[in-house]
Amino acid sequence: MLEYLEGIKVTDLNQLRAAGHDLGEVARRIGRLYARMIFEQGFFQGDPHPGNLLVMPGTVIGLLDFGLAKELPPGFGAAVAELVTRGLAGDVPGAVMAARRAGFEVRDDQATALPSLVLVMLGDRDEQANALRLIAETPITRVPSHFGLIMRVMLLLNGLSHRLAPGQLLIQRSVWRWA
Repeated sequence: MLEYLEGIKVTDLNQLRAAGHDLGEVARRIGRLYARMIFEQGFFQGDPHPGNLLVMPGTVIGLLDFGLAKELPPGFGAAVAELVTRGLAGDVPGAVMAARRAGFEVRDDQATALPSLVLVMLGDRDEQANALRLIAETPITRVPSHFGLIMRVMLLLNGLSHRLAPGQLLIQRSVWRWA
């Protein structure tokens, strides 16, 4: 079904402000929307570049172009949510178990770099500088194919978050809270 959506391009910051939108709230809503799609509904629009996101009246987020969308396997969202929360808490054995339930193959139950990799995934710029070292230190031998699309989405959303609310990581925080 095709539908025309009237809204403001998410990166047109001046027009968003002129229309009375709070840019931080826009970022939080986008984060909650994607977190809900991935962690709860198991189906998400995989191309959140600025041309595919509109801000409509009432700060409703409009998604365009579902040509790149993905249905996730049952239980994947819950397992990744657990991976994120356990990783952020520093619970390495719990994060490894959750990663395995999500379809990752991890050789070592003491994959101590896994919590730092979770931070990289969620856009922590301090950890991103160490990403290659962390990947080498974490004995992940297989990553589920659909996780690559999720990482692409997270990278796009990280950039958008920095544009809407520099230094605040509002989209990432919304995802963290959901997980």
